Amino acid sequence: NRAKQAETQLKEDFEGKQAAFKKKLDDDSQALGGHLKKVNASIDSVANAIKDVNTALGKQAEEQGKQLDLAGARLEKLEAHYSTFSKKLDEVRGYGAHVQELNQTVGKLREVLESVTE
Repeated sequence: NRAKQAETQLKEDFEGKQAAFKKKLDDDSQALGGHLKKVNASIDSVANAIKDVNTALGKQAEEQGKQLDLAGARLEKLEAHYSTFSKKLDEVRGYGAHVQELNQTVGKLREVLESVTE
């Protein structure tokens, strides 16, 4: 009889601890779910910011490319007449590498954006 009471008590203790553990898991799951919603919202915010930056950089790179093309053409015409402008022309041509780097960065940002929004 005593063994039966001890067994019953152990079973009740176990079930109580099991119920408490289940409640803790449920509470933790709900907290994690809330946290994940916030993380997802943050990721969405970052993705939108990246998209905005990507758009702005694309427009800026295009405009800079046009401006560099015009500057290069003008300097090439002047180079024949003014030898002092040759250094300036080399500098302007150097900007083309920056534009290429910027275009590569924009491409990488597009890849990131695509991977984030998938």
